[in-house]
Amino acid sequence: MKDGTAATFQEHTIAISRPLVHEINNALTGVLTFSKLAARKVSEMESLPRGFSELMAQLEVSAQRSAVLAKALLDFLPKAPLAWESTDLVALVEKALADPPPLRENSVRTSPAIKMDLPGEPVATQACPGLLSQALRALAANALEAALEALPERPPRIAVRLCTSEGIARILVEDSGSGVPGHLTERIFEPFFTTKAAGEHLGLGLYVARAAARLHGGDLHLESTGDAGSRFVLWFLLKEPPQRPVSWEAVRKRRG
Repeated sequence: MKDGTAATFQEHTIAISRPLVHEINNALTGVLTFSKLAARKVSEMESLPRGFSELMAQLEVSAQRSAVLAKALLDFLPKAPLAWESTDLVALVEKALADPPPLRENSVRTSPAIKMDLPGEPVATQACPGLLSQALRALAANALEAALEALPERPPRIAVRLCTSEGIARILVEDSGSGVPGHLTERIFEPFFTTKAAGEHLGLGLYVARAAARLHGGDLHLESTGDAGSRFVLWFLLKEPPQRPVSWEAVRKRRG
């Protein structure tokens, strides 16, 4: 699949996903509502088959979990159509990380710190700024959580650096966590994979960040990991967006 076709396919997939997940969420809301009503009716009955109450309780728990997943997916998916536009990467990074991503509720109260090392001049390119901002916030949240796990009594601190060379932009996100185990260095990019307890994280952050990088002609990888922490590198080409295939409608107009 050529770059333009691949990019267009990804954009269409993202565009379709949001309304689809929204409809799934609506259906799950109905399931959850009716399961609660059914449980209430069951509690009023004098005689029930053995284990029936437990099954109803499990149904409600499963419906609640599914609704949480659907809502999380809606939060991750872009709220507006993807649009390529002239973008200053320096300003984009500053704006995306101006407010540190929220951490889990039982984290330390002191605000986390993000040290940014950015070029002194604008770095112009064509990009989907909303998608890149989402990727950066996902990487920052992942790094802050790793730093917090390693030193839970201290405010988490991470470093973000933007550099360019030979037409390529690189955004490095480093944390002071305990690193990623060797057998998980690729699995962490899989959708819905998480090492956290059930319900704490959806496991989509790194997956979405890698998808954003690839849509921009680049990739996301774990460059180093160990006791001193991990370094993720998101890179992509500083160039015009991939050429889109000509639509059939455009061809018909040309033919008159």
